[in-house]
Amino acid sequence: MKLANKIVSVIFFLLALLPLFSWLIISKTNFSYIFTGITLIVTTGVLILLVLFRLIFIFLSSVSEKVNKWILAIILFMIIIVQLWLSFHFIDYGRADSFYVRNEAVGLSSGIHEWNNYFYVYSNNVNYTEFLAGLISVLHFLKFTNIWLVINIINFIWLDCGLFAALKIVSLKHLSPAAGNIFSILWLFSLPIYFFGLFVYSDVIALPVPIITFALWIYFDTNDGYKKYASFAVMVLLDIFSTLIKPNMIVLLIAVGIMITTKLIKKQWSSKTILTSMIISIVCVFIGIGTFRLENKVYNYQDRPNEELPATSWIAMSLNFSNEGMYNLTDVRKQISLPTHNAKINSEKNIIKKRIKMMGASGLLLHFFQKLSIFLGSGTFGGEKLTSQWEIEPSWYRENHQILNFQFTIISQMLLSFVFLNSAIGFLRRSSNYDNLLPLLIFIGLSTFHIFIWEVEARYAVPLYPLLLLWCADGIDSLKKITFKISRFNQVLLSFCLIACLGLLSFITPKVLNNRFSSTVVAEQGNGKYFSDENITLKARERVFTTVKVHEKSNILKIYGNHNSTKVLIILTMDGKTIKTTTTRLSEVTTMKYPKQNPGKITIEIKNLSNHDTSLGVVHSHYPVDSFHIRNIKNTYLTYYIMFQQ
Repeated sequence: MKLANKIVSVIFFLLALLPLFSWLIISKTNFSYIFTGITLIVTTGVLILLVLFRLIFIFLSSVSEKVNKWILAIILFMIIIVQLWLSFHFIDYGRADSFYVRNEAVGLSSGIHEWNNYFYVYSNNVNYTEFLAGLISVLHFLKFTNIWLVINIINFIWLDCGLFAALKIVSLKHLSPAAGNIFSILWLFSLPIYFFGLFVYSDVIALPVPIITFALWIYFDTNDGYKKYASFAVMVLLDIFSTLIKPNMIVLLIAVGIMITTKLIKKQWSSKTILTSMIISIVCVFIGIGTFRLENKVYNYQDRPNEELPATSWIAMSLNFSNEGMYNLTDVRKQISLPTHNAKINSEKNIIKKRIKMMGASGLLLHFFQKLSIFLGSGTFGGEKLTSQWEIEPSWYRENHQILNFQFTIISQMLLSFVFLNSAIGFLRRSSNYDNLLPLLIFIGLSTFHIFIWEVEARYAVPLYPLLLLWCADGIDSLKKITFKISRFNQVLLSFCLIACLGLLSFITPKVLNNRFSSTVVAEQGNGKYFSDENITLKARERVFTTVKVHEKSNILKIYGNHNSTKVLIILTMDGKTIKTTTTRLSEVTTMKYPKQNPGKITIEIKNLSNHDTSLGVVHSHYPVDSFHIRNIKNTYLTYYIMFQQ
């Protein structure tokens, strides 16, 4: 196993470099001095973290077990306080897939069993939507009024099951109490946990499942009697449910299957264990599949194979070199337009062959490296991009969100590189990897799936994050015999490096943002333009009104219409005064500039000046997605972007 340890360790050392260089792909910038500055910041930050966490570990190792327990209690209390504060102060309206899932779930919980066509195309989101609808129904029954606030709290409770699973693993693997505290500190400062805890989508369900599975496997492997089989049943049922909700979690079932096969080959299981495990697995499969089939019947959902995107669609997207293998709406819309399931598959097979031939061997290698950089090179795991529409958000975040998101990204890159480095050290120092075989199989399986087969996004890797934190804590613990004292000079040097790092980050932030953003979105309701274009009919000579809240300075409005470029009158008023009147043609995207305005409420009036009907871009929603709906048209909200350009 020593050779295997070294191989895994080398891989993780190389992965530690990824957060330093993935910026080239993520930012798509040609400014080399910006890249150099960011690399310097992240590298310095990693070195500071290495010293800081070594000092923390030395301190934790020097105190008694009782003191460590008190420190752990304080850290857990801080985690709960932070999560509760965020739950109350950040409530998401939902964008893109999250909006469709929320909207359908609210409708289902209200007794409206009419499925949006989105769910016949993306059937993988049906099970989570039905689960969410059931949860919303329970919350309504319990008389909760602010549903999304409660779901934020539930999300964090579920994510923290991963934290407690990790602490249990630390105990079961007989690591030092300091290792558990190190993991908890990492959890406290992990931005992806907070980003995804505020996100209503299936990623939240999947995030803690691998580490919970690992904890249950160890518990199953080290116990006898009913505890052994109860933990196995919970593990299998959890993995089946998570796979039905998030299909890429099939790698968990495969990993567990490999572990079971290993046990059988080594003849480590008795006949009783084999038989009982088989019966439990079969029962769990029937329970999992049966539950969601029953829900499909209750909520009146039936598959439409000719509308559903086949697996080959996602494989074809994954080979789109120009888009680094990420989700591509242009690819999707072409495939959706094909009439039958077979037509889609045949078209996609041709696309796959064409793209492989076009890239060649060297192109494929570069493409897979780009996908690797996206999958494992983002410290936030794409968390800062999950939403841009908040029902509630603090003013300090709203006014500085671009600056803060950039700085969050850089800080998270530091932490991810630090985590990979310590994971590599842990694998190098430990005598055997067998205890880590299950999580390694999960790590390899999910990475292989999204890098080589499926389309890729950074958020797909987030279920691996708790495992990485655990390996990091294990790596720090493996160096417990290495101690040192930091001199006064080194304290000053460390402080200087920290101040210099923060200063350089403050200096480089506006340079990057000025390069990336010529204008800033200050208010938006972007739903209605994602899967399909939603519209309302604006009849000849008819006018509509809506009001939008703008919390920052603004001078540009974008609205959406149809293809026929109908002549319309747009009037913007603020505080009873007309700030802009223009006659223009309502096209697919209509941009209107107006004099710079301070924060406030802007009323938008749109009048059809032609003698024929036209269409106006909106979204129909079962729940509020903006402060104001279109006047006299309930549950309908204008699709718009309000921006500020210097």
